[in-house]
This record gives sequence, structure tokens and C-alpha cells, in this order.
Amino acid sequence: MIAYDAHEWGSFFKITGSVFPQASRYALLVSITAGLLKFADTQNYIPISKLQDGLNSALFSGFTFTLSFVLVFRTNQCYNRFWQCGSSVCTMRSMLYEAASSLAAFAHMSKHQKEEVDTLIGKLVRLFSLLHAVALGAVSDKETNNDFPVIDLEALPATYLKQLLQYDGKARVDIVYQWIQILIVNSLSSGLLNVPPPILSRVFQEMEKSMVEFNQILQVITIPYPLSICTISRTASRSLQHFHTNSCVLLDKPCCSGHAVFIRLYTWNVCH
Repeated sequence: MIAYDAHEWGSFFKITGSVFPQASRYALLVSITAGLLKFADTQNYIPISKLQDGLNSALFSGFTFTLSFVLVFRTNQCYNRFWQCGSSVCTMRSMLYEAASSLAAFAHMSKHQKEEVDTLIGKLVRLFSLLHAVALGAVSDKETNNDFPVIDLEALPATYLKQLLQYDGKARVDIVYQWIQILIVNSLSSGLLNVPPPILSRVFQEMEKSMVEFNQILQVITIPYPLSICTISRTASRSLQHFHTNSCVLLDKPCCSGHAVFIRLYTWNVCH
């Protein structure tokens, strides 16, 4: 996800993490072409105005309506996918926090020594923090997980980290998730988690829900947008460039023609 400030105009025109360079690349080429054609028309090099008189406006109107429908449909679907992933990330974090908080509270009911209880709580906090970090790393576009902090990472056994580095992506999430479950079961067997199993099952349910949300995010990431819709929108957008180039004769000056074509195509490419 790209971090930006919606109140700063510079956020929309920066090179890194902005749609401005790519959207401007197509719009600028067509707008220059439109300006040159209008200049040739005003100098009577190419009689574009006379050719424009033979075009049927209904053809352009029907094409624009179809293109607008495709744009609205695709933009709506993309926003829904984005919002679904954003909601799933927040839900996953909440479920992991609830599970870790419940386990820490249950550990205080133990009759074991305070040092053993504190050691267990420390392990749980570190493993849950590690699970959250590797889950974010699996769904992000970063090559490493160093940007996602882990609570007291140095206290984790070196063998754990060495084993974890042998895998990547979803495999790391599955491994840490299994570590937490094994730690919970062993602590219940030893009496460190002195809580009735029906109450403890709530923790497993919360962890299960967090993994369901995580896999829903992976589903959106791994399953691409339908090829047929992408092909239609891509073809229509390229055809739109030619229509807007022809519409340059509607204005009197070449600079106005190029500017009008650039604004319309830039807006379309940003939404596209």
C-alpha cells in the first residue's frame, strides 16, 4: 500500500508510488499528436476539418457510453478488492491481539512460579508479534520483512529464526502459526495455562479467524482480474486515444486541442 497525504498536491505528482508518470506517458503522446494535427489543419496542410464533417456523432457517443460503463464497473470492482484487503488486515490484527491478550490473562491463573508465567507470556507475545510481521510481509510487495518490527526479536531462539529464513511467503506464516499452537497445547498439558478447555477454545477460534482473513487477502492477490474484462478495457482505452485525436478539430487553436486531449486521456488513464 502506498502511503500518501491527500491534502498535499505533491503526493499526486511524485515519481515514486504515483500514477502520474505512467498516465502522463500515454496522454502526452496523444495530446502532442492532436496539437500537431490541428496545426496542420490551420495551415491547410491536412484538411482534417473537412474529414470530420463526414463522421457520425452517434458512433462516438455510443463508444463513449460503452467505455464509461467498463470504466465504472472496473473501478468499482478494484475499490471493493482494495477495501476487502484493508478490512481483512485490520481484522487479522484484531484477532491476533485478542488471542494473545486472552492467553496472557489465562496464564496469570496458573499456580506455577511467577518466573515461569512471565517466560510463557514473553514467548507468546514474541511469537504473535512475529506471526503478524510475517503475515504482513507475505501480503506486501516487499522482498524482506525487515520493515515490519517484531517485539523483542533478539530473544527468539536462533534455531527458530534460522529455520524460518529457509522459507518465504505463506510458508513462514504457517510455521509460526504452528509454533504458537504447539506452545499453547504444551502449556495446557504442563499446567501453565490453568484454564478449562472450552474457554481456551475461544483462543483457537480467534486464531482461526485471523488465518481466514489472511487467506482472503492472499486470494485477492493471487487471483488476477478476469482477462476478458482487462482486454476489453485495455482495447477500449487505446481506441479512445484515436477518437480524442480526431476531436482536436473541435477547438480553434493547436495548444487548446492538445491540452483538452491531455486532460481527458490523463483522467482516463489514472482511473484505468
